[in-house]
Formats: sequence, structure tokens, C-alpha cells
Amino acid sequence: MDRLGLLLLLVALLAACAPEGPATTPTSIAATPTMPVMPAPTVVPTPETLAVASPLPVTSPSPTAAPVATPTTLPVEHPDVRCESDVSTDDNPPELGEVIEQLGFAFQPSVMPSGFNLAGVSFNNNQVRQIYQSAEKNIIVAYPLEFSPDTSSDPLGWERPQDAVSSLQVGDQTAHLMIGGWSDASIIAGPALRPDRAEWDYDKSLALFFTCRDDDGRDVAIAIQASQSSTGPIGWIDANDIMEIAHSLKRISLPQ
Repeated sequence: MDRLGLLLLLVALLAACAPEGPATTPTSIAATPTMPVMPAPTVVPTPETLAVASPLPVTSPSPTAAPVATPTTLPVEHPDVRCESDVSTDDNPPELGEVIEQLGFAFQPSVMPSGFNLAGVSFNNNQVRQIYQSAEKNIIVAYPLEFSPDTSSDPLGWERPQDAVSSLQVGDQTAHLMIGGWSDASIIAGPALRPDRAEWDYDKSLALFFTCRDDDGRDVAIAIQASQSSTGPIGWIDANDIMEIAHSLKRISLPQ
């Protein structure tokens, strides 16, 4: 073998023994498998990020007021209460004869709720109380009886609540409607009771204070009061009913 052949054989042996070099063309890489898309987790706000609710106003518990027996709303103005004069007759209740003997006259209503009858009369310092009753319900016609709307004018020395008395115009006079009265417990305690301990019971009664004028121009201060023995609001009569009784009054006297 000549030198050229030997050289070619040597080159071929060296090529066979040499390590394989990097491929010229890169091997394609398999695509990354697709990961399932997970929903984004709900972000829960931390206590620091929570909106702070506005605190409710703190109020001191107030004492529960007694329920108010609210009468039917009256018109602002009413016609004057004119008490027509009449002569006492045998048809009049005998109790009115006692009143006429004591005062020289008596007032008799011609309108009363159904079932009410004159049950009796009482006198106190030339003041008369005519008591009309039906079961446990009472209507009292009292006269002459002066009344002051001043809250501090109570004869027991206690101060009435401001909302217990309201004023209304009756002709050219100012009448007054009073809702309730002092509780029985307060009255039993009497003037010795501290004023701040006296309790006003709005369900106790409903009263109208006004002046009745007769044909001769004589004025007499009158009160018509409705009350009941049972507890609870007075639902069987309202201010309009009492006003109707007032307009039905007649002044009874002995014949001349």
C-alpha cells in the first residue's frame, strides 16, 4: 500500500473513533401539555379591608308612657253653648228638684249615650255633680266649676302634663278639653306625695270645660266628664259626643 492509501485509511479510522457531534438541525421539542385553567380564587377581604358599619346611635331607654286615649279630632271652632231656659215640671227627675232647691236652677241634658240614666247628685260647697251611669260607665255634669288650663293650677299642687289639656274656640269663649287625670294611687297618696312621683293616667277620663250662657245672659262654668271603672282607653265616647251633650243642656228653674 502506498503512502496515500495509508493516509486515507488512517483518516477513516480516526473519523470512526471520534464522538458524535451535535446535530446541525435541533431536535423538535414536544409541546408542553396544556394545563387545565383553574378559576381564580375568591379574594376574601381581611378585617382591615372590611367596610366599617356606621354605629347606630345609642339612646338611653326612655320610660314607657301610659297610652293616650286620643279623642276624635274636633274642629277648631264651635257654635256657642246657649242653654235655653225651661220650667221644671213633674217629668223632670226628682234629683233635679234637689239641685234647684240648692242652687235655684239645674242643668238638664236632653242628649245622652244610650243606656245612661241619672243615678244621683252630690253637693260640695254649692257645687253640684249630676252622675249619669250605665253599668261601669259614668258621665258627670258638674257646675259651677271654674277651670284653669295652667298646668300648675292643680288643687293638689302637682303639675299636669302639657299635652293633657287642649283649647278650642266655642263661640266667643275658649273651652278646654282634658284627657285623663291623676292616677288612683296618686290621689290616695294625696298632697303628701312628692310632685315628681305623681302619675297622670291618660286613660282615666275625658272632660270638657266650658261656659253655658242662658237667655238672660247669665254664665255658668260647667264641666262634663266621662269615665269608667274598668281599665283601658275610653272607647265608648269621644270629644264630639261630649260637645253634643253640652249643646243639649237646658237651664231648669221653678216657675215664677
